[in-house]
Amino acid sequence: MQPKQRSWWSNKTMTKPMPHLSQEVIDLLWEISQAANRAFDILREAEASITEVQRVAKAVEGGELAYEAIAPLEKIRNDAQANFHLLTAMVAPAMSLPRSPFAPNSIEATPVLATQSVARVTERSENLPVDYRERLVTRYVQKREAVARQVADGALPENYQLPELSDLFEQAVSLATTYEVMVEKGWEPDVVLVPRGLDFEQWNALLSGHRLADQSWSEGLHRTWAGFEVAHPASSEVDISPWGIAVISGAERPVLTSVSKDGKHGFNAKRVVKELSELPGVTDTSSAEVLIQRASPTEERYLALQLSHLERGERPVDPRTWTIGRENLKIGEELGSLFFYFRPKEGQFKSIWRRTDTYDNSDGIRPSAGDEDVVANS
Repeated sequence: MQPKQRSWWSNKTMTKPMPHLSQEVIDLLWEISQAANRAFDILREAEASITEVQRVAKAVEGGELAYEAIAPLEKIRNDAQANFHLLTAMVAPAMSLPRSPFAPNSIEATPVLATQSVARVTERSENLPVDYRERLVTRYVQKREAVARQVADGALPENYQLPELSDLFEQAVSLATTYEVMVEKGWEPDVVLVPRGLDFEQWNALLSGHRLADQSWSEGLHRTWAGFEVAHPASSEVDISPWGIAVISGAERPVLTSVSKDGKHGFNAKRVVKELSELPGVTDTSSAEVLIQRASPTEERYLALQLSHLERGERPVDPRTWTIGRENLKIGEELGSLFFYFRPKEGQFKSIWRRTDTYDNSDGIRPSAGDEDVVANS
Protein backbone atom coordinates (compact mmCIF):
# COMPACT_ATOMS: atom_id res chain seq x y z
CA MET A 1 0.00 0.00 0.00
CA GLN A 2 1.26 3.46 -0.86
CA PRO A 3 2.20 5.79 2.03
CA LYS A 4 -0.56 8.04 3.28
CA GLN A 5 -0.55 11.43 1.58
CA ARG A 6 -0.80 14.60 3.60
CA SER A 7 -4.35 15.64 4.35
CA TRP A 8 -6.07 18.20 2.16
CA TRP A 9 -6.71 20.58 5.06
CA SER A 10 -4.13 22.39 7.17
CA ASN A 11 -4.31 21.89 10.92
CA LYS A 12 -2.81 25.34 11.52
CA THR A 13 -5.47 27.45 9.83
CA MET A 14 -7.45 28.74 12.81
CA THR A 15 -5.66 32.05 13.14
CA LYS A 16 -8.38 34.44 14.35
CA PRO A 17 -12.14 34.44 14.98
CA MET A 18 -14.32 34.57 11.88
CA PRO A 19 -16.25 37.83 11.59
CA HIS A 20 -19.98 37.59 12.29
CA LEU A 21 -19.87 33.91 13.30
CA SER A 22 -20.10 32.60 16.85
CA GLN A 23 -17.33 30.52 18.36
CA GLU A 24 -19.69 27.54 18.38
CA VAL A 25 -20.12 27.75 14.61
CA ILE A 26 -16.39 28.14 14.07
CA ASP A 27 -15.73 25.09 16.25
CA LEU A 28 -18.30 23.08 14.27
CA LEU A 29 -16.72 24.08 10.96
CA TRP A 30 -13.34 23.08 12.35
CA GLU A 31 -14.69 19.63 13.23
CA ILE A 32 -16.14 19.28 9.73
CA SER A 33 -12.76 20.15 8.20
CA GLN A 34 -11.09 17.48 10.28
CA ALA A 35 -13.72 14.94 9.19
CA ALA A 36 -12.91 15.91 5.61
CA ASN A 37 -9.24 15.17 6.39
CA ARG A 38 -10.14 11.68 7.53
CA ALA A 39 -12.39 11.03 4.54
CA PHE A 40 -9.62 12.14 2.19
CA ASP A 41 -7.09 9.82 3.83
CA ILE A 42 -9.50 6.87 3.52
CA LEU A 43 -10.18 7.75 -0.12
CA ARG A 44 -6.48 7.79 -1.00
CA GLU A 45 -5.77 4.55 0.87
CA ALA A 46 -8.67 2.77 -0.87
CA GLU A 47 -7.52 3.97 -4.30
CA ALA A 48 -3.99 2.80 -3.60
CA SER A 49 -5.29 -0.60 -2.46
CA ILE A 50 -7.46 -1.02 -5.58
CA THR A 51 -4.54 -0.12 -7.83
CA GLU A 52 -2.24 -2.58 -6.07
CA VAL A 53 -4.79 -5.42 -6.15
CA GLN A 54 -5.39 -4.89 -9.87
CA ARG A 55 -1.65 -4.77 -10.57
CA VAL A 56 -1.01 -8.01 -8.72
CA ALA A 57 -3.99 -9.73 -10.36
CA LYS A 58 -2.78 -8.84 -13.84
CA ALA A 59 0.73 -10.01 -13.07
CA VAL A 60 -0.43 -13.34 -11.64
CA GLU A 61 -3.48 -14.17 -13.69
CA GLY A 62 -2.84 -12.11 -16.79
CA GLY A 63 -6.34 -10.68 -16.72
CA GLU A 64 -8.70 -8.37 -14.94
CA LEU A 65 -10.44 -9.14 -11.68
CA ALA A 66 -14.17 -9.72 -11.56
CA TYR A 67 -16.10 -6.83 -10.07
CA GLU A 68 -17.00 -8.88 -6.97
CA ALA A 69 -13.31 -9.16 -6.09
CA ILE A 70 -12.79 -5.43 -5.64
CA ALA A 71 -16.37 -4.41 -4.80
CA PRO A 72 -15.66 -4.02 -1.05
CA LEU A 73 -12.72 -1.71 -1.72
CA GLU A 74 -14.73 0.25 -4.25
CA LYS A 75 -17.51 0.72 -1.73
CA ILE A 76 -15.02 2.10 0.78
CA ARG A 77 -13.58 4.41 -1.87
CA ASN A 78 -16.97 5.60 -3.12
CA ASP A 79 -18.28 6.22 0.38
CA ALA A 80 -15.14 8.16 1.30
CA GLN A 81 -15.36 10.18 -1.90
CA ALA A 82 -19.00 11.03 -1.26
CA ASN A 83 -18.20 12.04 2.31
CA PHE A 84 -15.23 14.14 1.18
CA HIS A 85 -17.32 16.02 -1.39
CA LEU A 86 -20.15 16.57 1.08
CA LEU A 87 -17.87 17.84 3.83
CA THR A 88 -15.87 20.14 1.57
CA ALA A 89 -19.13 21.55 0.20
CA MET A 90 -20.22 22.27 3.78
CA VAL A 91 -17.02 24.15 4.61
CA ALA A 92 -16.60 25.89 1.22
CA PRO A 93 -18.93 28.80 2.11
CA ALA A 94 -16.70 29.62 5.09
CA MET A 95 -13.61 29.37 2.88
CA SER A 96 -15.16 31.79 0.41
CA LEU A 97 -15.90 34.50 2.99
CA PRO A 98 -13.64 37.56 2.81
CA ARG A 99 -10.79 37.35 5.36
CA SER A 100 -11.72 33.78 6.19
CA PRO A 101 -9.59 32.17 8.92
CA PHE A 102 -10.12 28.85 7.14
CA ALA A 103 -7.67 29.72 4.35
CA PRO A 104 -5.15 26.83 4.45
CA ASN A 105 -1.62 27.55 5.55
CA SER A 106 0.98 27.62 2.77
CA ILE A 107 3.43 25.51 4.81
CA GLU A 108 0.91 22.66 4.92
CA ALA A 109 -0.02 22.97 1.25
CA THR A 110 -0.69 19.82 -0.77
CA PRO A 111 -1.45 19.26 -4.45
CA VAL A 112 -5.07 18.51 -3.63
CA LEU A 113 -6.22 21.93 -2.53
CA ALA A 114 -5.01 25.31 -3.68
CA THR A 115 -4.01 26.74 -0.36
CA GLN A 116 -3.16 30.43 -0.38
CA SER A 117 -5.10 30.89 -3.64
CA VAL A 118 -8.45 30.49 -1.91
CA ALA A 119 -7.47 33.08 0.67
CA ARG A 120 -6.29 35.53 -1.97
CA VAL A 121 -9.48 35.11 -3.96
CA THR A 122 -11.78 35.62 -1.00
CA GLU A 123 -10.09 38.94 -0.27
CA ARG A 124 -10.99 40.08 -3.80
CA SER A 125 -14.42 38.48 -4.12
CA GLU A 126 -16.61 40.53 -1.80
CA ASN A 127 -18.62 41.85 -4.76
CA LEU A 128 -19.30 38.42 -6.27
CA PRO A 129 -22.77 36.93 -5.70
CA VAL A 130 -22.59 34.65 -2.67
CA ASP A 131 -24.07 31.59 -4.40
CA TYR A 132 -21.69 31.94 -7.34
CA ARG A 133 -18.66 32.44 -5.07
CA GLU A 134 -19.54 29.34 -3.04
CA ARG A 135 -20.07 27.21 -6.16
CA LEU A 136 -16.79 28.44 -7.65
CA VAL A 137 -14.77 27.56 -4.55
CA THR A 138 -16.47 24.18 -4.11
CA ARG A 139 -15.94 23.14 -7.73
CA TYR A 140 -12.33 24.31 -7.60
CA VAL A 141 -11.58 22.25 -4.50
CA GLN A 142 -13.19 19.17 -6.06
CA LYS A 143 -11.40 19.65 -9.40
CA ARG A 144 -8.04 20.16 -7.75
CA GLU A 145 -8.31 16.73 -6.14
CA ALA A 146 -9.28 15.10 -9.45
CA VAL A 147 -6.57 16.81 -11.51
CA ALA A 148 -3.84 15.90 -9.03
CA ARG A 149 -4.80 12.25 -9.46
CA GLN A 150 -5.04 12.50 -13.26
CA VAL A 151 -1.61 14.09 -13.58
CA ALA A 152 -0.13 11.47 -11.26
CA ASP A 153 -1.71 8.70 -13.35
CA GLY A 154 -0.50 10.21 -16.64
CA ALA A 155 -4.01 10.93 -17.93
CA LEU A 156 -3.10 14.64 -18.04
CA PRO A 157 0.31 16.12 -18.92
CA GLU A 158 2.35 17.75 -16.15
CA ASN A 159 1.64 21.24 -17.50
CA TYR A 160 -2.07 20.68 -16.82
CA GLN A 161 -1.70 21.01 -13.07
CA LEU A 162 -4.60 23.22 -12.06
CA PRO A 163 -3.43 26.81 -11.54
CA GLU A 164 -4.07 28.69 -8.32
CA LEU A 165 -7.65 29.85 -7.97
CA SER A 166 -6.38 33.40 -7.59
CA ASP A 167 -4.84 33.12 -11.07
CA LEU A 168 -8.29 32.28 -12.48
CA PHE A 169 -10.06 35.05 -10.61
CA GLU A 170 -10.49 37.52 -13.48
CA GLN A 171 -11.89 34.74 -15.66
CA ALA A 172 -14.32 33.81 -12.91
CA VAL A 173 -15.48 37.40 -12.46
CA SER A 174 -16.38 37.65 -16.15
CA LEU A 175 -18.94 34.85 -15.71
CA ALA A 176 -20.63 35.90 -12.47
CA THR A 177 -23.51 37.82 -14.07
CA THR A 178 -24.14 35.05 -16.59
CA TYR A 179 -24.39 32.56 -13.73
CA GLU A 180 -26.93 34.71 -11.90
CA VAL A 181 -29.07 35.18 -15.02
CA MET A 182 -29.10 31.41 -15.59
CA VAL A 183 -30.17 30.89 -11.97
CA GLU A 184 -33.05 33.32 -12.43
CA LYS A 185 -34.14 31.49 -15.56
CA GLY A 186 -34.06 28.12 -13.80
CA TRP A 187 -31.36 26.67 -16.07
CA GLU A 188 -29.42 24.99 -13.22
CA PRO A 189 -26.03 26.52 -14.05
CA ASP A 190 -22.82 24.92 -12.90
CA VAL A 191 -19.23 26.16 -12.81
CA VAL A 192 -16.89 23.93 -14.79
CA LEU A 193 -13.10 24.07 -15.08
CA VAL A 194 -12.26 23.20 -18.68
CA PRO A 195 -8.95 21.69 -19.86
CA ARG A 196 -8.17 23.23 -23.25
CA GLY A 197 -6.47 21.76 -26.26
CA LEU A 198 -6.71 18.06 -25.38
CA ASP A 199 -6.81 15.61 -28.28
CA PHE A 200 -9.23 12.72 -28.79
CA GLU A 201 -7.01 10.16 -27.07
CA GLN A 202 -6.65 12.33 -23.96
CA TRP A 203 -10.39 12.95 -23.67
CA ASN A 204 -11.06 9.29 -24.29
CA ALA A 205 -8.72 8.35 -21.43
CA LEU A 206 -10.22 10.90 -19.04
CA LEU A 207 -13.77 9.70 -19.73
CA SER A 208 -12.93 6.00 -19.41
CA GLY A 209 -12.88 3.74 -16.37
CA HIS A 210 -15.41 5.50 -14.14
CA ARG A 211 -17.92 3.33 -12.29
CA LEU A 212 -21.49 4.11 -13.41
CA ALA A 213 -24.77 3.75 -11.53
CA ASP A 214 -25.46 0.31 -13.03
CA GLN A 215 -21.98 -0.87 -11.91
CA SER A 216 -20.68 -0.85 -15.48
CA TRP A 217 -17.68 1.26 -16.49
CA SER A 218 -17.62 4.36 -18.65
CA GLU A 219 -16.08 3.59 -22.03
CA GLY A 220 -14.77 6.97 -23.14
CA LEU A 221 -15.51 9.13 -26.14
CA HIS A 222 -16.87 8.14 -29.54
CA ARG A 223 -16.92 10.51 -32.53
CA THR A 224 -18.82 9.77 -35.71
CA TRP A 225 -17.52 12.68 -37.76
CA ALA A 226 -13.97 11.56 -38.53
CA GLY A 227 -12.85 12.95 -41.85
CA PHE A 228 -15.03 16.06 -41.77
CA GLU A 229 -13.49 19.48 -41.27
CA VAL A 230 -14.62 21.63 -38.35
CA ALA A 231 -15.67 25.11 -39.40
CA HIS A 232 -14.61 27.09 -36.33
CA PRO A 233 -16.98 29.90 -35.40
CA ALA A 234 -15.64 33.41 -35.19
CA SER A 235 -14.65 34.19 -31.62
CA SER A 236 -12.49 36.48 -29.58
CA GLU A 237 -8.85 35.56 -29.22
CA VAL A 238 -8.52 32.60 -26.89
CA ASP A 239 -6.12 32.57 -23.98
CA ILE A 240 -3.49 29.90 -24.53
CA SER A 241 -3.72 28.85 -20.88
CA PRO A 242 -4.48 25.12 -20.62
CA TRP A 243 -7.37 25.87 -18.23
CA GLY A 244 -10.50 27.91 -18.67
CA ILE A 245 -13.70 28.42 -16.71
CA ALA A 246 -17.22 28.00 -18.05
CA VAL A 247 -20.74 28.39 -16.77
CA ILE A 248 -23.03 25.80 -18.33
CA SER A 249 -26.46 24.40 -17.62
CA GLY A 250 -25.97 21.21 -15.64
CA ALA A 251 -29.57 20.04 -15.96
CA GLU A 252 -30.13 16.41 -16.94
CA ARG A 253 -31.56 17.45 -20.33
CA PRO A 254 -31.30 20.57 -22.51
CA VAL A 255 -33.35 23.41 -21.04
CA LEU A 256 -34.31 24.94 -24.40
CA THR A 257 -35.80 22.41 -26.83
CA SER A 258 -37.80 22.24 -30.05
CA VAL A 259 -35.45 24.51 -31.96
CA SER A 260 -32.97 23.81 -34.74
CA LYS A 261 -29.34 24.92 -34.75
CA ASP A 262 -30.07 27.44 -37.52
CA GLY A 263 -32.95 28.89 -35.49
CA LYS A 264 -35.41 28.57 -38.37
CA HIS A 265 -37.30 25.46 -37.32
CA GLY A 266 -39.17 24.26 -34.25
CA PHE A 267 -42.22 25.65 -32.46
CA ASN A 268 -40.03 27.05 -29.69
CA ALA A 269 -37.61 28.94 -31.95
CA LYS A 270 -38.83 32.48 -31.24
CA ARG A 271 -38.85 32.03 -27.47
CA VAL A 272 -35.39 30.46 -27.53
CA VAL A 273 -33.96 33.41 -29.44
CA LYS A 274 -35.50 35.84 -26.95
CA GLU A 275 -34.17 33.89 -23.95
CA LEU A 276 -30.65 33.63 -25.30
CA SER A 277 -30.49 37.30 -26.29
CA GLU A 278 -30.86 38.18 -22.59
CA LEU A 279 -27.60 36.50 -21.62
CA PRO A 280 -24.95 39.03 -20.52
CA GLY A 281 -22.28 37.71 -22.87
CA VAL A 282 -24.35 38.06 -26.02
CA THR A 283 -23.20 40.85 -28.31
CA ASP A 284 -24.01 39.48 -31.77
CA THR A 285 -27.75 39.13 -32.35
CA SER A 286 -27.51 39.55 -36.11
CA SER A 287 -29.28 36.23 -36.68
CA ALA A 288 -30.90 33.43 -34.72
CA GLU A 289 -28.29 31.02 -36.05
CA VAL A 290 -25.35 33.07 -34.76
CA LEU A 291 -27.07 33.54 -31.40
CA ILE A 292 -27.72 29.83 -30.90
CA GLN A 293 -24.22 28.89 -32.01
CA ARG A 294 -22.57 31.28 -29.55
CA ALA A 295 -24.74 30.11 -26.65
CA SER A 296 -24.11 26.41 -27.31
CA PRO A 297 -21.20 24.59 -25.63
CA THR A 298 -18.04 23.66 -27.47
CA GLU A 299 -17.16 19.97 -27.46
CA GLU A 300 -14.46 20.40 -24.83
CA ARG A 301 -16.77 22.44 -22.61
CA TYR A 302 -19.48 19.78 -22.84
CA LEU A 303 -17.01 16.96 -22.17
CA ALA A 304 -15.63 18.88 -19.19
CA LEU A 305 -19.15 19.03 -17.74
CA GLN A 306 -19.60 15.29 -18.20
CA LEU A 307 -16.16 14.58 -16.74
CA SER A 308 -16.94 16.67 -13.66
CA HIS A 309 -20.06 14.56 -13.07
CA LEU A 310 -18.00 11.36 -13.30
CA GLU A 311 -15.35 12.72 -10.94
CA ARG A 312 -18.00 13.48 -8.33
CA GLY A 313 -19.71 10.12 -8.76
CA GLU A 314 -22.79 11.72 -10.33
CA ARG A 315 -24.83 10.54 -13.29
CA PRO A 316 -23.88 11.95 -16.71
CA VAL A 317 -26.30 14.38 -18.32
CA ASP A 318 -28.14 13.64 -21.57
CA PRO A 319 -28.77 9.89 -21.09
CA ARG A 320 -31.90 10.20 -23.28
CA THR A 321 -31.44 13.56 -25.02
CA TRP A 322 -29.02 15.35 -27.32
CA THR A 323 -27.37 18.74 -26.80
CA ILE A 324 -26.58 21.03 -29.73
CA GLY A 325 -22.85 21.82 -29.97
CA ARG A 326 -21.21 25.07 -31.00
CA GLU A 327 -18.95 23.63 -33.70
CA ASN A 328 -20.17 23.29 -37.27
CA LEU A 329 -18.79 20.83 -39.83
CA LYS A 330 -18.30 21.22 -43.55
CA ILE A 331 -20.45 18.50 -45.11
CA GLY A 332 -19.85 18.97 -48.82
CA GLU A 333 -21.29 22.37 -49.67
CA GLU A 334 -23.45 22.49 -46.55
CA LEU A 335 -22.90 22.82 -42.84
CA GLY A 336 -23.68 20.20 -40.25
CA SER A 337 -23.65 20.71 -36.50
CA LEU A 338 -22.11 18.72 -33.70
CA PHE A 339 -24.52 17.15 -31.19
CA PHE A 340 -23.55 15.51 -27.90
CA TYR A 341 -25.10 12.91 -25.63
CA PHE A 342 -24.35 10.00 -23.31
CA ARG A 343 -25.37 6.47 -24.30
CA PRO A 344 -25.82 4.38 -21.11
CA LYS A 345 -25.97 0.99 -22.86
CA GLU A 346 -22.48 1.53 -24.27
CA GLY A 347 -21.15 3.71 -21.49
CA GLN A 348 -19.88 6.15 -24.12
CA PHE A 349 -20.03 9.88 -24.60
CA LYS A 350 -21.06 10.55 -28.19
CA SER A 351 -20.01 13.41 -30.42
CA ILE A 352 -21.99 13.17 -33.65
CA TRP A 353 -23.23 15.42 -36.45
CA ARG A 354 -26.67 16.28 -37.74
CA ARG A 355 -28.11 18.82 -40.17
CA THR A 356 -28.46 22.35 -38.82
CA ASP A 357 -32.19 22.38 -39.63
CA THR A 358 -32.86 19.33 -37.42
CA TYR A 359 -34.90 19.76 -34.26
CA ASP A 360 -36.65 17.55 -31.72
CA ASN A 361 -39.05 18.11 -28.84
CA SER A 362 -36.55 16.63 -26.35
CA ASP A 363 -33.20 17.74 -27.80
CA GLY A 364 -31.89 21.28 -27.89
CA ILE A 365 -29.71 23.90 -26.26
CA ARG A 366 -27.72 23.68 -23.03
CA PRO A 367 -26.79 27.37 -22.57
CA SER A 368 -23.16 27.98 -21.73
CA ALA A 369 -20.56 30.70 -21.62
CA GLY A 370 -16.81 30.49 -21.25
CA ASP A 371 -14.36 33.07 -19.99
CA GLU A 372 -12.82 33.24 -23.45
CA ASP A 373 -15.98 34.49 -25.14
CA VAL A 374 -17.92 36.42 -22.50
CA VAL A 375 -17.83 40.20 -22.60
CA ALA A 376 -20.17 42.79 -21.20
CA ASN A 377 -23.41 43.11 -23.12
CA SER A 378 -23.68 46.41 -24.88
